[in-house]
Amino acid sequence: MSEEIKKTAALCVQDVMEKEPLTLHLEDTFEVALAIFNEHHRINPVPVVDENRKVIGIVSRYDLLKLLKLFGHT
Repeated sequence: MSEEIKKTAALCVQDVMEKEPLTLHLEDTFEVALAIFNEHHRINPVPVVDENRKVIGIVSRYDLLKLLKLFGHT
């Protein structure tokens, strides 16, 4: 194994995680969620956080597409 591969394999999640991740808040609207996915094409899914920034769920592009289809938007 090369030295670079060994260094990479030794990394912990905290070494590579996003320190300030993109999140949705519980009170955010459907339009806010659509805007986030529209502006950040490579992000999926997005964590949903409460007022204490505790993760309480996730929203994916697929979740939004299901809702759009449910309400007749194709």
